[in-house]
Amino acid sequence: MTPDVGINYTDCMYKNAVNAQVVTSSTNWGLTAQVTTGSVPADTELCALPNGFASFPTNAAALPVAQTARAAAPAIVSVAACPAGDLAINGTSATMATETNAFSSASPANIGHDLELVLKPLAAASGGSPTQVTVTYTLTAN
Repeated sequence: MTPDVGINYTDCMYKNAVNAQVVTSSTNWGLTAQVTTGSVPADTELCALPNGFASFPTNAAALPVAQTARAAAPAIVSVAACPAGDLAINGTSATMATETNAFSSASPANIGHDLELVLKPLAAASGGSPTQVTVTYTLTAN
């Protein structure tokens, strides 16, 4: 992606980027996302946009597999934070879901999302061009 050299934010969305299918016997668990290799520059935002439910964090019990209903990337005009209900994925562990029910392989929980990369104008000129990052999803039984 090349940031705009003027005043426009650059938004790039990968539809149906992730679907975590959770099978667990735990009745108290959570799912988090975090950048574990590389870093998201200060003038860049990586946002997870939920599929099939309203917002993050969510309760996984009500989540079937869902494809995105978005036709295009939402116009985000700030890298200060992802829009309400979306989840910023960066170097801090962020909760995607918490649950108090177990899920079998016959009826797993599905937590899906689109990914949107947002670059502020002149991001490359300020030294903030995005680098390759690794996002790690961690399921924790509590």
